[in-house]
Amino acid sequence: MELVIVLMVIVTIAGIAMPRLGSASERAFNARRVSDLSTLQKALELYHADNGIYPVVSGWSGDAPKYGGHGYTQVDPYIPGLIPEYIDMLPADPDAGFPTGSKGYLYKSDGDEYKVLAHQTPSKFPTDHRFFDSVRPTWAYQVSSKGGADW
Repeated sequence: MELVIVLMVIVTIAGIAMPRLGSASERAFNARRVSDLSTLQKALELYHADNGIYPVVSGWSGDAPKYGGHGYTQVDPYIPGLIPEYIDMLPADPDAGFPTGSKGYLYKSDGDEYKVLAHQTPSKFPTDHRFFDSVRPTWAYQVSSKGGADW
């Protein structure tokens, strides 16, 4: 009987703790996505300062299979021209379940403007967030040049 009571207490505590742990990992993943976007924004601005344009791609380019399944190193990167001078390696989503399908990191630029997305991977979307994407308010974080914000 004592063993049953102890097990019930353990199960109850685990039931209370597990959602909080899941929430903590979601917050950590989202914080990492924000950090990745900030890092990419700085690298893109340095590239632009040196070259007068942002790295150009045709349409959306990304690590997600639907957007090319590009890599994170100098071999077929999803943002060309940044490695190794402006960034050592392009970031990947912190959740090992991504990229998949259309979910992952995406980049678009015509040379004059750019936009980078954590696309369909974040779990929370506060409207006062600095990385809020008004085009995708419930499924992406973004950084962009002023003219790329509406892409």
